[in-house]
Amino acid sequence: MGQKPSQQLALKDGKEVLGICEVVSGAIVCAAQKLKEYLGFEDTLGNLCPAPNSLNEIFLIHFVTFCQEKGVDNWLTTTKMTKHQALLFGADWIWTFWGSDKQIRLQLAVQTLQMSSLPPVESEPCDPSHPESRAEGSFSNRSRFDKLEEFCNLIGEDCLGLFIIFGVPGKPQDIRGVVLDSIKRETVRGHLPGRTAVARFILETEDCVSIRELLGNCLSKKDGLREVGKVYISIL
Repeated sequence: MGQKPSQQLALKDGKEVLGICEVVSGAIVCAAQKLKEYLGFEDTLGNLCPAPNSLNEIFLIHFVTFCQEKGVDNWLTTTKMTKHQALLFGADWIWTFWGSDKQIRLQLAVQTLQMSSLPPVESEPCDPSHPESRAEGSFSNRSRFDKLEEFCNLIGEDCLGLFIIFGVPGKPQDIRGVVLDSIKRETVRGHLPGRTAVARFILETEDCVSIRELLGNCLSKKDGLREVGKVYISIL
């Protein structure tokens, strides 16, 4: 935390950037395909419903497995937040990309939401049945959106907030992404709470870029990390 911005230079080898984007976007799509089997599931008796945290773990298990098979441990680290960390920082996990010089090139702080029905459901790091969790949950009334924004600002310019949406209304098996800074403009313009702004952005935005294109833009520092515009990130 508090690290200096990395040098605004492209990675030495352009092929390295392409290789990273290829593997990581492939891992994200693979994990999304596996997770898709659980999205939109409806139990006629109403007894079974995948919990948000369970969906996160399913996604990450398949993502990490794909990356391990490709041998990318030297330049990508996946850090799943503990319940306490997720509560404090608003991130469910962090992807850290390393350069060949062992310096951090990019960090993606990820927060997941379920939006197959409205209002969107956040992953819940706090267990209300546990006394310690209740105490942690009462320390602040800030939303997880605000906490993620503060966390990214604290880390520095190389950290980008990313929402991954599991399911959208009418398309329960769609998986999309939204960059935090795209939503921030909407919250300021429309004076909307963060979670509401995410939902409106997903429902009203027609243009998109691929997750591979987003990664390539960020890792090459082309146009800066946050110049994504009013687009959502197409994953699945």
